[in-house]
Amino acid sequence: MRVLITGGAGFIGQRLAGCLASQGHQPIIYDIQEPRQSCEHIVGTVFDERLLQQEVITSDVVVHLVALPDVGECSRNPRESFNLNVAALQRVLDSCRNCVNKKLVFVSSAAVYGIPETLPILEIAPLKPTDTYGHHKHVAEQMIQHYHHAYGLSFVILRVFNCYGRGVRGLFQRFVQAARAGTTYRAFGTSQYRDFVYVGDVAETLCQAAISDKATNKIFNIGSGRGTQIRDVLDMMFREFPDANWIIEPAPSIPYDSIADISKARLLFDFEPHTGTEFMRQIFREEML
Repeated sequence: MRVLITGGAGFIGQRLAGCLASQGHQPIIYDIQEPRQSCEHIVGTVFDERLLQQEVITSDVVVHLVALPDVGECSRNPRESFNLNVAALQRVLDSCRNCVNKKLVFVSSAAVYGIPETLPILEIAPLKPTDTYGHHKHVAEQMIQHYHHAYGLSFVILRVFNCYGRGVRGLFQRFVQAARAGTTYRAFGTSQYRDFVYVGDVAETLCQAAISDKATNKIFNIGSGRGTQIRDVLDMMFREFPDANWIIEPAPSIPYDSIADISKARLLFDFEPHTGTEFMRQIFREEML
């Protein structure tokens, strides 16, 4: 299969390209930056409609990774969030609409759930996002489902929980940056439980979503299926940076726990993610230090 990966020069995209190639498929990275690894790539933006259409036409599947995934940055700059999380998807959807038998794989987020009513969170749980990023991902999901019903577009949506690993913005990266700069890391709501999922597991699942017919027109939670307190993650990182400084402050919003039910992904993808703080510590040492 020829798989076009928009926004594929990032770490998830390059891991996905490697996974696809290892299984005999043809990944094409489409990004404004050249990938670090050697693979077929197109340097371009999804807002170049002519170039994008040309590449979509010749592809069997499109995996859309263009996004602004930083929750804080999305809140500070909602226009840019809309541009990268919604408008960019619109360009891809229109390109797919002009073709026949296209499948779109989209990376959404646990942020669409907002504060969950029950744990673990099922895919059928109410969607009540509480921040700009979550709202825009919710809008994006609705757009995809509309194109499915109106134009016959096939899709797979993966709601990824708290992703970590090399190149991923988030708690791990911010802590390392503060530790290396000698500044104090400000931690909020450390008693909350979050579902941390390794970026390598996310990439492998994206690969399966792209090539498997069993996943078509379905939505999946992608997490570890286990909750880890943010405090425990900070303690783990502190052991690697014993001179780092961090303080706990009250959460700026209502604290809540977020843990994925991954039964559906296990059933259709044979999804068995890596879990546990020891594995997280190993990845932290190998990829973040």
